[in-house]
Amino acid sequence: MPRADKAEQAAYLKQYRLRHIDREKARKQTSGYKAQQREYIKRKRLELKRVTDEIFPVECFICGDTEERHLEMHEINNRHHPGSGTEAKKYYISHKDDFVRLCRRCHRWVGWLRRQFNKTWKDIVTFLQLEGKPRFR
Repeated sequence: MPRADKAEQAAYLKQYRLRHIDREKARKQTSGYKAQQREYIKRKRLELKRVTDEIFPVECFICGDTEERHLEMHEINNRHHPGSGTEAKKYYISHKDDFVRLCRRCHRWVGWLRRQFNKTWKDIVTFLQLEGKPRFR
């Protein structure tokens, strides 16, 4: 609620913020909070990985690399999409025709072609099929 005096309002807001910051710090410093948070994030990440492994092949679409730690999801329509969490899982399931798996190297290469030469995904795939084998491998 606004105070009549500006100095009084500033003092009130300062005290209010300090109370809430202290409360938040105390909550985060309780034993096990960070461990619970890490465990939750790890569980969600593994669930997302399981879902993407069921939907998409575990290899790079361009070069065939199967090293799981190198694989990334690429949206072929160049739309922004959620990177992790429940929203990403729902998005991957509902838009599975819009994604392919690429290794990091091919993902960077595809992004570079799109930015530098204004190529679409269809152009890139056509180029790769005409040459008979993918580049950079």
